[in-house]
Amino acid sequence: MGTVNAADPHTSFLADKDAKVFVADHRGLVGSAILRRLLSLGFTSIVVRTHVELDLTCQADVEAFFTAERPRYVVLAAAKVGGIHANSTFLTDFIAANLQIQTNVIDTALRCGSVRKLLFLGSSCIYPKFTPQPITEGALLSGPLKPTNEWFHKAKASDAPEVVVWGSGSPLREFLHVNDLADGVIFLMDQYSRLEHVNMGSGSEVTIKELAELVEESRPLTLYYDEFW
Repeated sequence: MGTVNAADPHTSFLADKDAKVFVADHRGLVGSAILRRLLSLGFTSIVVRTHVELDLTCQADVEAFFTAERPRYVVLAAAKVGGIHANSTFLTDFIAANLQIQTNVIDTALRCGSVRKLLFLGSSCIYPKFTPQPITEGALLSGPLKPTNEWFHKAKASDAPEVVVWGSGSPLREFLHVNDLADGVIFLMDQYSRLEHVNMGSGSEVTIKELAELVEESRPLTLYYDEFW
């Protein structure tokens, strides 16, 4: 059985487990699931930083990090996130921070010379056009991965007597377990070498009203539909 040449740009991700893999936002819901999956697969050089240790909105800090660490793979799961109300109230703050994070990490990965492949996780709430370019010969900047909504029900945990459901309840939502998303990320890092977007989801949708009533069955709650939203 031959040895794996990690320097070969055609070496697969799963065959390159000694290479440095930078997981941005390893403490988040998605990033932590990806980190767990990488560790379970035997990756030995995963690079992580907290926000205090590395501010991804600061270009100089990002460039210094890439210069020092020189990761071979990057999974960009970091973002400034919030619910519908937060996004609509602080629209400028959210888009500014996220553009800074994405631009700093992707641009630095393109220029640093060590990154073979980068996977950028976007959101199903936004769908920007994104045209990547090769990093080096044999390297790939992957198109954004669009996971479905990350949603959870807080009323049961907080013992709330009622829940206000924004809107009519008719919009559709699709759910995906975060561990399944992590498996999808690993698969794309290993197998996907095209530049188009990849949508990831369960393929099954449910209305907000159906979902609210399903959750309500596990614990009696009073449901209100606020048409204002």
